[in-house]
Amino acid sequence: MKKKIQIMTVVLLIMTIISGCGAKKQEEPLPDTVRWMNATYAILTKANNGNLNAIGGMNKVVGSKKLLLASLEEWWDITDRASADEQLDWLIGEGHRAQFASDIAYLQENGVMDLSEEEQKTLIEDSFEEADQAYVYSILEAYDTYGDHAIDAWDYCRANQLLGQFYIVDFYTKEEALDKSLEISEILQGTYDSWEDMAESYLYGYQYWQEDDMDEEGSASYERRMVYEKLLEQKDNPYQIDWNLKLEKSW
Repeated sequence: MKKKIQIMTVVLLIMTIISGCGAKKQEEPLPDTVRWMNATYAILTKANNGNLNAIGGMNKVVGSKKLLLASLEEWWDITDRASADEQLDWLIGEGHRAQFASDIAYLQENGVMDLSEEEQKTLIEDSFEEADQAYVYSILEAYDTYGDHAIDAWDYCRANQLLGQFYIVDFYTKEEALDKSLEISEILQGTYDSWEDMAESYLYGYQYWQEDDMDEEGSASYERRMVYEKLLEQKDNPYQIDWNLKLEKSW
């Protein structure tokens, strides 16, 4: 898994370089609604050394399209419009949050959610290897913090990012991609109260997928949180745009 992640990072870095070389003119400012949508997947864009001001995280040039097509096939089994629709429908309708909900239901049915923190701690320590305990704690923490929407942002933010990439590789027109992203963004805005809440839900979801400990230095989830922290420190912090911005079609 680590080797594949490293390979993907190299590929996306090359994509970023090619994208930058292809951008001969100064970028036009994006409408506020598009900037808002871009911010929903800014963590992934930053992790891939992408362009925070470009739809899909990179400029739409021939080189980036070719490499992105290979990446979509490798990581999502997406090769055309039909498979793009299929994966997008899965993210919007089910995603990893469906399995998360199933896990929570199992814990509830077995009375784990009714235990005190100390009782939960004892049960987890007795039932799981030490390496897995933090992961189980994170599931409980995520649910305790955001309830049924604990990791929804993980699915919806990735859906927005994919839509931008579908535009880059010409599976979707720009209008199709942005129209659908607007719908998803309205769901996010109606589910969470702030960029911080959305980002935390995304990170909980990433950790759920990785099955690791976000607090363990060097873990994939720890590194992903560090990407978020660095974004917050940037002068051009993408989350400066108002979370409660009125989202509207402007393209």
